[in-house]
Amino acid sequence: MAAKAVVSSTLALRIFALFFLIGSLVVLVTNNFTFVDVHKITFKDIAAYRYVFSAAAIGASFTLLYIPFVIYHVYRAKGTILPEFLLNFDYYADKVINNLLAAGVGAAFAYSMELKKFLSGLLDSLIVIGVPDADKLKSEATKFLDRGSFASSLLLIGFVCMTVLSILSSAKRTKNTRDSSY
Repeated sequence: MAAKAVVSSTLALRIFALFFLIGSLVVLVTNNFTFVDVHKITFKDIAAYRYVFSAAAIGASFTLLYIPFVIYHVYRAKGTILPEFLLNFDYYADKVINNLLAAGVGAAFAYSMELKKFLSGLLDSLIVIGVPDADKLKSEATKFLDRGSFASSLLLIGFVCMTVLSILSSAKRTKNTRDSSY
């Protein structure tokens, strides 16, 4: 009974992770601003946001492809296809995806905070000097970086879901190894 609850919670966590990773992708893709009515800045122009996009896309793809196996495991707890292979794949794949998402979260938060601080000082100086539209540029750049931080926050929540999944896959693998050694 407890094993069924763990498998069911694994399914729920994978669905939550998928939801937050796709949300991160949507926020990043829709995030842009126009600089001096000529240059359109998008996530593609910033390496850290491209990495977040890649990490979220890879994490969402893996989760989407792996959900059918989890559903199969929910309904057929005993007698799964290649149980040892699936346990090992689950264990190692969760670790790889988890590290990828963690790096994306760290890169995007660090970049957003540092650039926001730098641009705030620079644009405040331009406003004091009297550069036209500097205040508009500051508000748009801040909004762009805040949305980037929000996308990173969604990625962080997806990362937390994947971390719990990683812990559960470690426990399942350890339990299976311990049971088969006796």
